[in-house]
Amino acid sequence: MGKQLVWIEDTKRRTETLAAATRLVQIARGDPDLPTDLRRFLVNKAIWYWTEDRTPSRKFKLRYRTRSALDLQQDLGLKEAARQLEHEHVHERKNVIDALLNDAPRIDPATAIRACAACVVTKPEHVRLRNVRPGTRGWLRYREAELEVVDLLTGSNADLTALVAQDELQWSDANAHEAHETA
Repeated sequence: MGKQLVWIEDTKRRTETLAAATRLVQIARGDPDLPTDLRRFLVNKAIWYWTEDRTPSRKFKLRYRTRSALDLQQDLGLKEAARQLEHEHVHERKNVIDALLNDAPRIDPATAIRACAACVVTKPEHVRLRNVRPGTRGWLRYREAELEVVDLLTGSNADLTALVAQDELQWSDANAHEAHETA
């Protein structure tokens, strides 16, 4: 068995990454002359930038990992295990992109980007998540797919019920932006 994997939160780095990703969304939303496909591309890149923590080399070095993915990484090493893993966006990118572009200015870009989490899963788990009941979003998909998620910040199983509640709160905060703008 390989070394124990842990997550160390780098608050300064995350703050800088959030600011850059948010700025990219603002650029995509702020220029009506940009073609729609380019606007979608920019928002997609912002989501990836945030969830990969700036660099693709961190794609599988995330805070949240399923137990199966974590076991593979510990047994095979990060590089060897990567062939069997997926960087899974907890909130499917298409839905986030649609919300950020189609519901603007109602959606606060910084709050929405901050709510975008990713989780390392195995390829079979990725298929299970895609087959969850249509319309199911965020961490609720993981709960319905009965996946065991580990939070490397604590080293223990993530409380999916708490993460689902956090999702609801974060997305309601993102949607509250319009009320603050018009107040």
